[in-house]
Amino acid sequence: LMPSWVFSLPRPSSAHSHTIVDGVRLQLVYPQLWSVREPHLYRLCATLHAGSSNDTAALDILNTTIGLRSIDWSGKHLKLNEKEVHIRGFSHHSDFGGVGGAVPDRINVFRANALRSVGGNWWRTSHNPYRPAVYDILDRTGVLCWYDFSHALVGVLLATPKFSTQSNWRQLIHQ
Repeated sequence: LMPSWVFSLPRPSSAHSHTIVDGVRLQLVYPQLWSVREPHLYRLCATLHAGSSNDTAALDILNTTIGLRSIDWSGKHLKLNEKEVHIRGFSHHSDFGGVGGAVPDRINVFRANALRSVGGNWWRTSHNPYRPAVYDILDRTGVLCWYDFSHALVGVLLATPKFSTQSNWRQLIHQ
């Protein structure tokens, strides 16, 4: 395990952004890393206060889960937390017989567990965004996810001058 991980939120780069907190820093000593064998998750709680101190009223609270991992795909194989991982998985569509696109979470839990039961660790999405609950299920079950955005969207973006430059494509893919 890596001895500690430090996360910092940089200042916003846009002149139109508003900085409420300048340089949030979080340090975890000997964190348990997320992996396909042991999908350890941390709970992160972010609170927005009315004033400059934590003693003021909370305006908003966001609770989410995060998994800490390092990913390297610079060689022939994917490395997760500096260990080689062989990708085994399936392509999925965000629909299911009898319910169409209104897939209940229990079906996606079933799919993720079925994937794991046959030695799978990789879920490829099908050309459109999934509900956030699906990504949470994959995180909890130790399944890596490859997000595949729509080919139809690519056609729309190619026709849009804003997205026609290489740097904008890099930004889109990074997101």
